[in-house]
Amino acid sequence: MKTLSRRAVLQSMATGAAAGSRRTPVRRKIDSLNPLFVVEGGMPMWTLLSGEFRSHCALMIHAGVDERALFTELEKYQRAAVPVIISVQGDEADTIRTPLRMIARAFDSFPALIGCRACELSCGPGMTSTERRNLIDLIRLCGSKRGLIHWQDMGYPYQREHIFMQAGREPELFRALSENGDCVILAEKNNGWGKYHQTRSLAMGMWASGVVANWGLNAEDWWWYEQGYGKRFAPSRGRRGWARQLAAGAAVTGNWEYASAVSSPDILYAQNAMCAAAGGATVFSFESMHAYCHQDREGKYRLTPAWRNAIYPLLRTLLDNRLIPSREQVVERARVAWADSGEEGTELDGTGEALYRPLYGALEPDSEILAAKLSRSLLPRTGRYYYLPVIPKLANAAARARFAHIIHPHQFASGAAERTYFDRLNPAESSGTALAFHINHAWYVTNPHENEAIATNFSCPVSIGSARAQLSGVLEPHSLLIGFERGGQLRLLANNYLVNTHIWDEPRPAVFDGEAYLRNYVSNPDDKQWRATKLEVTSAEHVRPGLRYHTERGTVRSNWSRDTGKLAIDLVHNGPVWLELTP
Repeated sequence: MKTLSRRAVLQSMATGAAAGSRRTPVRRKIDSLNPLFVVEGGMPMWTLLSGEFRSHCALMIHAGVDERALFTELEKYQRAAVPVIISVQGDEADTIRTPLRMIARAFDSFPALIGCRACELSCGPGMTSTERRNLIDLIRLCGSKRGLIHWQDMGYPYQREHIFMQAGREPELFRALSENGDCVILAEKNNGWGKYHQTRSLAMGMWASGVVANWGLNAEDWWWYEQGYGKRFAPSRGRRGWARQLAAGAAVTGNWEYASAVSSPDILYAQNAMCAAAGGATVFSFESMHAYCHQDREGKYRLTPAWRNAIYPLLRTLLDNRLIPSREQVVERARVAWADSGEEGTELDGTGEALYRPLYGALEPDSEILAAKLSRSLLPRTGRYYYLPVIPKLANAAARARFAHIIHPHQFASGAAERTYFDRLNPAESSGTALAFHINHAWYVTNPHENEAIATNFSCPVSIGSARAQLSGVLEPHSLLIGFERGGQLRLLANNYLVNTHIWDEPRPAVFDGEAYLRNYVSNPDDKQWRATKLEVTSAEHVRPGLRYHTERGTVRSNWSRDTGKLAIDLVHNGPVWLELTP
């Protein structure tokens, strides 16, 4: 086949746009009713997924720069009818980007190729001029081929501008995004050492403003390592404390960076994904060694315990019950958006926490975050204020008109003034110390303490058929609950799945054998320790609801009091429990 030059590729992209290629559907439809789950692990992972669930998935592979090798892989997936996303651009200090002409030929040759991934361009000094140039051309190429462009990134407190903020401020990059927005997915990466709330606000804001079609999440166990965590509830050893010379090799690090990563609580993947889904995220991926599949002791591939007992039950529940809210629902629930002015010295500069700290953000002051190179607040501490979308600086009037209330830089004289403003627009719908989002007739509740032995409680109004009730409970650390009303029933998913890793048991070897650990992890995980989740349903009419439940990993006991109208439900479990309360 003829090899195209970069100039020829760019000219063909311009010609395609001029010819009205927008009328051609995107290679993969994505919306709140048709989310996309991007998985890794090749054909072994793909064949382990159920057939119906696979229809909502795509496989991500690394493209590299060897065209023959890539095309051989794509031919294999094409024959098997497996939709594929190829990873083509990352931090240029770590990877060599895939040539555009090679990507164009792949799109032309393989209908199974549905998109490209770019990621971590914020690393190091931030997006360089060559990374920026290639990203713009990549976005345009994907748009011309009607392929998805899955841009995953994060932010660092030492960078004044978040990379997604730059995307809303730089005319050429913003134009590429907006002109090809129906193909664009902006995804937050749970990585780095800060700006987590800002990353979500920016990705969500670009979507809520109508600039891009979808936003998503890449949940990672690497966050645990970046925070210097090891054994659950043990204090942080500081930034990358278990292996400060990342990827320097086992002789230097003893592979303890991997030990730290796989020590991330299994359920934390689902906690992060649930919170993103509550904000309208429609694309989910998981970057880790223990999220997908691995060979067991006999060499047979198995789904990991984290996938089977934490990730999959969450994704399946979101999908089957249409729980992901639409863009219109998110904009209505958000109530307030922050308009980026592009000026220096705003609340989103520096650590990027000033805007969120009065509402739900990091508890550490900026000076501490910068000194320790850590910002441990990954999850909001309350759902009362929902999320705060950021309107890109270059967004047009139509984008701004979507929002009922818009705030601007330096609008509030103090954090107290900001909170007073948000309190007025967001009356409390629930009570307690847990994180509880309410949207799309559903409650998304979790314990927001990422690595602290603190139980949290919640209480929120629900309906069981036409009867009013109050759902309350206590969630131990690393637990979640989704409650939603469907077909006259109140349905609940409670999950607290954890594996005791034994990685940190003494005596510890000099070198962590990650391969041996993962083989044992999928073969015989130590997940027999059950924990409690206490729930209570109080009927306003003192009418006892019916209760049905299903679990393979625990027990359910209930007790009804006619005098108080309370149904106490005690779960002792390690994994998902599904409950249905009926009139």
